[in-house]
Amino acid sequence: MAGATLISRVLGFVRDLIVAFTLGAGLFADAFFVAFRIPNLMRRLFGEGSLTMAFIPIYSRVREEEGEEAAREMARSTMIWLGIILGALTLVAELAAGPLTTAIAPGFTKNPEQFATTVELVKICFPYVIFICGVALCMGILNSHQRFLAPAMAPAVLNVALIGAALISYYSGFNVAYGMAYGVLVGGFFQFLIQQPALRRVGLGWRGPWSLRNKGVARMGVLMLPTVFGAAVYQLNILLGTLLASFLPTGSVSYLYYADRLVQFPLGVFGIAVSTAALPSLSALAARKEMGEFGQALRSANGLTLFIAIPAAAGLMALAEPVIAVLFGHGRFGPEAVEATSVALVAYAVGLPFIALSRPLVSAFYALEDTRTPVIIAVACLVINIGLGAA
Repeated sequence: MAGATLISRVLGFVRDLIVAFTLGAGLFADAFFVAFRIPNLMRRLFGEGSLTMAFIPIYSRVREEEGEEAAREMARSTMIWLGIILGALTLVAELAAGPLTTAIAPGFTKNPEQFATTVELVKICFPYVIFICGVALCMGILNSHQRFLAPAMAPAVLNVALIGAALISYYSGFNVAYGMAYGVLVGGFFQFLIQQPALRRVGLGWRGPWSLRNKGVARMGVLMLPTVFGAAVYQLNILLGTLLASFLPTGSVSYLYYADRLVQFPLGVFGIAVSTAALPSLSALAARKEMGEFGQALRSANGLTLFIAIPAAAGLMALAEPVIAVLFGHGRFGPEAVEATSVALVAYAVGLPFIALSRPLVSAFYALEDTRTPVIIAVACLVINIGLGAA
């Protein structure tokens, strides 16, 4: 997982370079980024986080108590429900693309051409939600069977599709923004497609028994409600943090952004990989009521997380200024920006082990089918974070 995530991060950096080269920063660039932000927000709220984390514990319990065939029926039933709900949501978004664009980017209404372009791009990009939530379900199934590579490679596939779409559009004379919007759809389709061979290897085919009244799906839906709310709290935290930073001297938002990007690298490559790999094991142990082994598995996940996070935090604190100077200290990013960003990075790095440690702990709560406690803690953290930021 860590290896696949590293590949994806590198490709993401290449994608940003290619997009900057082919699309630049203008009317069409702004329109595309806003249009892509809408399905991305839906992905964060309903896809890989809440759906996968609510699915794995229930799927693991059904496998343990009722057998493989019952678990497969639950997986198919979940996919049918996803198709119904996301299909209806996509239809509404296609019909209400104008008001949706106004809600997410009200300033665009001042420029009729920019607004019309964004509305068209929203219509192209939004069906991506169907594919990516399907990928999230496949991820839950495969992770439950201790298969991690195919789901972890999915973001890399999207980056390759966007890079290809940008370059093909640029050199063929096609509008790059529209080309990339279609690239999002193509990328989503292939993200879903590459999961299928791995699913077949664990014995799951989409043809077979399913039910709209499946008890496992109903239980998963109940668990998902708090997780969606928790994801919304996380997005609100980012939004309010940016809002507070906007009142600081010019450049502060950028200093915090670049510092956060560096902290997110070890957290994304290792911290999330450990917690994602831990959830299926913890869920299976909880389903079998083997709480002694559950505790041992959680301690192992915590130990591995700290083994990586503490040296990473120490390295970021000790080398903050030279690392930022090498990566960002070019052109208009002068010595003052390097110094200010390094101060922010040191502050963020202090919290890195604790942020990393929270991931396997949250996985443990989900494995126990307790999705309320992490949400309560997230809300408390939001209040503390914004309160201290305002102070």
